[in-house]
Amino acid sequence: MATEPRRRPKQERSRERIDAILSTTMRLIGEKGIDAVTMKEVGMLAGGPIATVYHYFPNKSAILAMLYERFSEVSRARLTTIIAEIREANDVIVAADRLLDDYLSRVAGDP
Repeated sequence: MATEPRRRPKQERSRERIDAILSTTMRLIGEKGIDAVTMKEVGMLAGGPIATVYHYFPNKSAILAMLYERFSEVSRARLTTIIAEIREANDVIVAADRLLDDYLSRVAGDP
């Protein structure tokens, strides 16, 4: 099963559509769980026809793969910042506190 998006957006409008699809999918996952989310529902709630979703993503796995990719990028950037702060502090307690704070904020904010 293909997990690559059909197309990578080049225009701002296309990026906005993909962002709408991804944010709608995240919201639905938080509300219903991954298994209950359908491509049709994502299309309807993202503000466009189902064909728009399929234009960019061949299936739900491709949407989930892009969500994972974006989550990984954000996580990597956050950890890079935290590691720099920890090195500056040079304190194990500060390091543990900072990592725990970041973890808890991500768990509270992402389904």
